[in-house]
Amino acid sequence: MSSVTFFLAGKVLITLTPQIIRNLAASLIPSNDHFFWWPIYRLFQQNFYPLSFLFLFLLRYIRVVTSLYGTYRYRPVPIPLSPTYHTTDVTVIIPTTDLMSPTLHHVIRTILSQIIPKLIISTAGIEAAEQSNAFRALFSEDGQRIIVSHRIKASRREQTAQALKQVSSRLVIL
Repeated sequence: MSSVTFFLAGKVLITLTPQIIRNLAASLIPSNDHFFWWPIYRLFQQNFYPLSFLFLFLLRYIRVVTSLYGTYRYRPVPIPLSPTYHTTDVTVIIPTTDLMSPTLHHVIRTILSQIIPKLIISTAGIEAAEQSNAFRALFSEDGQRIIVSHRIKASRREQTAQALKQVSSRLVIL
């Protein structure tokens, strides 16, 4: 006996000799005649298209039934009695180029009706810089909660990145 190979599988020590390894390899590699006499192989060789259709049909409709079951069993998680997040944990960021839009004013009033610590409005462009003073006059009563930052170049990604630097709360709404 030449060499012995040891494998540790869990807490069991398995000893494999070269003879055992040869026997295992011979049993795992099918011989040419043996492989072609398997019943499944012969059935598949004779009925390729019907079995392919059956496989795809079963795959599709088992998936449909599983999806329906998941939809039927879904229940939303109820809101806990003592939630971990409150409106005081939220900062809202709005990137815009037009501070005098009536739609924006409506959105801001709706947001400020909640108790949030900060509303960051990130503006861009020359026109927005000129509108900044008029905007601050419109929302002077909530001036401590509204922060208006300005960039020269209008880029939503850069405006959002600039506003994110001023966030100190746990949640951000973009």
